[in-house]
Amino acid sequence: MINDNFKSDLLYLLDELDKQHISLYYSSSRKEILDYIDKLLKTCKYDNYYDAIYVVKLVLKRLCGNYDQHTKAVYNEYHKLPLRFTYINRSLYLIDVLPEYKDNLYQKVISINGVDTTKILREYFATISNSIPTYKNHLLQNLNFENFLMLPSIDSNTKVLIFKLEDGKEIKVDININYHITQPSSKIVYKQLSNFVYIKFPTCIHIEEDVKKIVNKIRVAKDRQMMDYLVIDLRDNLGGNDGPLKLIAKCIKENKIKTYVAVNGGTFSAAAINAYDFKLVGATLVGEEIGEQLTFFGNYTNDFIELPNTKIKVRGTSKFFYPTSRGLSVIENKKDFKKLNSRYKKIFYLDVDKEIKTRLIDYKENKDIVMKYIINTEEKSK
Repeated sequence: MINDNFKSDLLYLLDELDKQHISLYYSSSRKEILDYIDKLLKTCKYDNYYDAIYVVKLVLKRLCGNYDQHTKAVYNEYHKLPLRFTYINRSLYLIDVLPEYKDNLYQKVISINGVDTTKILREYFATISNSIPTYKNHLLQNLNFENFLMLPSIDSNTKVLIFKLEDGKEIKVDININYHITQPSSKIVYKQLSNFVYIKFPTCIHIEEDVKKIVNKIRVAKDRQMMDYLVIDLRDNLGGNDGPLKLIAKCIKENKIKTYVAVNGGTFSAAAINAYDFKLVGATLVGEEIGEQLTFFGNYTNDFIELPNTKIKVRGTSKFFYPTSRGLSVIENKKDFKKLNSRYKKIFYLDVDKEIKTRLIDYKENKDIVMKYIINTEEKSK
């Protein structure tokens, strides 16, 4: 049971984040946040851990505004759902399931535990410090049980989630069942195809040595006329270290390589920075809107903040990034942030050159419409 000490947890959170963050009250003043906390404590229930983490997430969203999608509260446990969703035309659809649910694929989900999905999504999105629709859609494809347990409309003591579909059928997901869910591979994919090279980077974490080898492969392929163009796939790459892929951007520029970069709402953090690096050297960005703007607070701090009473853990940020004509620059302390010209603090979104939105039929037919566009464009240009 959460008691009156919950407010002291929230005040502790503000104090500890302020020590890490270079401008914690950039979007809202401390007074505004304190008033907001008082309002939440009067209107929201906080009887248990999941109630409390929902309130913490609301506070973090109010603090972060649209500038900080990295600061977040994390769950003590994660129970992955055996379902993946997409949000199209204001409706929630199943796009991936375990074999036992395959007959329910691509159906609309109309309610969860008897609550209309519109209300469920409104409550969930209220906790997300990101206004970019494609990023929210990325999150819906990677939900866990706890994402629902924290919602006011869902009983946080429930052990079963019931997804009701448009045809009246129901899928019951039990938190106590260990579903065998295949996780996406984090390995880099390098393919020499007929007249182009395709490279998939699922992550920017621990790829330094692999990238050095790939740069050499790209140079060889270019020198031996083994490729007319290069495709770099950054879709669903949530980032890590933006340094390694800058080597590939440099290689593209030096060797004048025609390049396409596939992106979507899951292209985030360091991967979004690298997408900008590639665009600056002439690459064409193709796909859905990137999941994070290029003016943002980022760089996770090493240590989690643990709230004394609820034991909720929060991970904050310590740097500010902003775009210039040469790439992203970074501010690392409060003093330099205060001196930074205000024009660099305006939100800057990186536009894709060719926007391609994935439709429900593309999921049904298992089509990679981004790659299809790139290949067709090149064939027509011959």
